Amino acid sequence: WREAKPSAMAIGAAHSGNSSCLRPDARRPPLPAIIGNPMGKVHCAIGSVIIILEKQEQEERVIQWAQEDGRTMAGLDVHVVSGAASLNGVVTRMRAARHTAMCSPHGRSTMSL
Repeated sequence: WREAKPSAMAIGAAHSGNSSCLRPDARRPPLPAIIGNPMGKVHCAIGSVIIILEKQEQEERVIQWAQEDGRTMAGLDVHVVSGAASLNGVVTRMRAARHTAMCSPHGRSTMSL
């Protein structure tokens, strides 16, 4: 959970090309500029974020962050799970959604995971 916010901020920066929202970090080298002239959202290989809770008492706060700030920050779906069973359920639903998208009448995926 501790890594969720900085990860969402980094994903958001990758999608937008704007790294000004990232906190300063002396250990991180400067990010390279975007190549080309992308129009709108920059595509990247990350389609969803899954946060695995370490402590059950964090659940309410993490779910609230995921539904409000997390989705906005990262620009993608953020899922919260509390263990192996719920992780398996989320991954199964994501695979089913991807399969449905891949089998769309247009013959191409409309969703990336």
